[in-house]
Amino acid sequence: MFKSTINIFLLSFALFSFIASAKSEQEVVDAFFKALTSSNFALASEQMDPTELEKFHGLFIEIAKSAEAKGKYSDFSVGPFVKYSSIKEFESTQPVSFFTDFLVFTLSQNQQMIQLLNNAQYKFIGTVKETEKTSFAVVKFAMHMAGETIEVTDVVPLIKNNGSYRLGLKADMQIMAQAFKAQVAKI
Repeated sequence: MFKSTINIFLLSFALFSFIASAKSEQEVVDAFFKALTSSNFALASEQMDPTELEKFHGLFIEIAKSAEAKGKYSDFSVGPFVKYSSIKEFESTQPVSFFTDFLVFTLSQNQQMIQLLNNAQYKFIGTVKETEKTSFAVVKFAMHMAGETIEVTDVVPLIKNNGSYRLGLKADMQIMAQAFKAQVAKI
């Protein structure tokens, strides 16, 4: 009887923990943009879909290996990769940590962009479902630049896993990664 009670308690706790941690489309998008607009890039990265981050990280591992095969790893090891002294070190980095480094480097190259993000007014407009596991969030930013207000509307991919949503990589990030791969192939 005691064993059954403990099993029921543990099952209830696991279900409650899962339900409490599940994020809706709006919750994950709000968390991501709140983190991004406050320069909390680690928290922003945690809102990303783990599988998407693994693919992103894997693509850059492939690029690093290509550079190393040509004896050019030091040419690859710049920007967000400078902290990785070897491919082994880079491979052992968690994808979410790498994505955080990537965001920090990319955005820190443009202090004006960080200022714009930090002062932006963000609004969640809604979502459009594509399938049971994928949807797209529509968001709007109002940014102030040179005395003018600029409004930008964007679409963000969302992926549902285990009842919780996470952000997918936007096409521009994927294109940027492929462009970097093409540049490294030329060295």
